Amino acid sequence: MLAWVRAGTDADEPDLFEVLRMQDPDWLATRLAELAAADPSLAERLLAEAEDGQALEDVAGLRAELDEVLDELEDEASSLGLHDEWYPDGEALDELLDEAAEFVPDAPDAVQELADHVITRAERLLNYENCYGEGITEALEKAQDVHLAACEAGTPDLEALAQRLGTGALESGWGVFRDGPAKYARVLGAAGLARYRELLTNVPARQHGPDALWTSLHRAEKAHAADGGGVR
Repeated sequence: MLAWVRAGTDADEPDLFEVLRMQDPDWLATRLAELAAADPSLAERLLAEAEDGQALEDVAGLRAELDEVLDELEDEASSLGLHDEWYPDGEALDELLDEAAEFVPDAPDAVQELADHVITRAERLLNYENCYGEGITEALEKAQDVHLAACEAGTPDLEALAQRLGTGALESGWGVFRDGPAKYARVLGAAGLARYRELLTNVPARQHGPDALWTSLHRAEKAHAADGGGVR
């Protein structure tokens, strides 16, 4: 019986992706162009996805530049003495975040991740006790604005976003995502707001900040209901 079953097994088909990835790139580009020439909708899709790929590459390069600036700032902070006052210059961060905002229409999910990364690192800089001035706090605010715009334009995981907004607001000493539910209500939708409510319900009563977050959540839920259930 087993021999009969094995004899009737179909031979494995070659994996198309594995075959194509071994071909010459110029040959692949030529064949795709030939196929697309006879199918305008395919040509449009290929062009759109190729442009998105360039945007993702540009965002990756921008993140590397941001990390370089952030590394330099952190090196400055760690080199100072305990009683030294440090007034970091956030101009370079502001300019790079402005550039990141320009990529929101083409690569929103990548920009969201980049902005989240900058938020985390900016908070770390502000946690140095000798950090003064408004340079980093202004960059932190701008990173949050970019994050919101990217979430509105992209397709974030709603439960993961609710988790990030909730834990960020609860754990931050710098007001990060302090009005998250209200600002992100249309993005979170019913599922995201429900997840946020679940997070707040499980927060110990002694933990700082829940009252303000509950207020923001109630505002968000009211706005969501008034909007007829939101867009998501």
